[in-house]
Amino acid sequence: MATMDFTTASGVSNSEGCLHSNNGGWGATWAIARDSTDSNPSVSNPVTSENSVIYTPDTWAVRRYFFEIFYNGLPATAIISGADVHYYGTSYEADSGYDRGYLYLGTQGDTLVNTNWNAQSTLYGNDTVDIGGWGWQTLSLNAAGYGAISSGSTIKYCIRGKTDVDDREPGNVYSGLTLRTAAYANFEPFVRVTYTLPSGGGNPMMFSSGGGVTVG
Repeated sequence: MATMDFTTASGVSNSEGCLHSNNGGWGATWAIARDSTDSNPSVSNPVTSENSVIYTPDTWAVRRYFFEIFYNGLPATAIISGADVHYYGTSYEADSGYDRGYLYLGTQGDTLVNTNWNAQSTLYGNDTVDIGGWGWQTLSLNAAGYGAISSGSTIKYCIRGKTDVDDREPGNVYSGLTLRTAAYANFEPFVRVTYTLPSGGGNPMMFSSGGGVTVG
């Protein structure tokens, strides 16, 4: 059994960042902010640390986070049995069961733009327990998520808070998932892949994002 960590190809790519939707100004209801058309969100790229849902007097705003992972160096013969996305964040949701992130396949272009608000498709996994205070959070990919990973591939992702996913207007003014994106040095999201090599393929190795190698 071996694990290997993957980040972006070049630190921070143009396809990474945060989309912020409040219908372009003050007075956005929850429905307007969450159900924006493509022309409404504003893009913050790069962004560092933001609440996924925020409320200031008379205005809701919803945020979605986009990033990409480059699976360079994964052995071509690797048999993947699982993967986890690691992100640094917390959550401020007042109600139990909503301090959770949901990971989707991102369909944004090579440069994140306003029209990418709904640029996500297949659910690739979600937090199954409420996350705690600031720290590294672990979100396990489902079979579709880790099944899409292959040697040398680049996959774009989107993380949304559960309040956004469930279209549930929260009761807390600063609510939902908060995370640090790839623009925040040393806190960029990464994916840890667990795999084995075919019989006769030699000793598996464990790789770290820092470049160290340990023979398993």
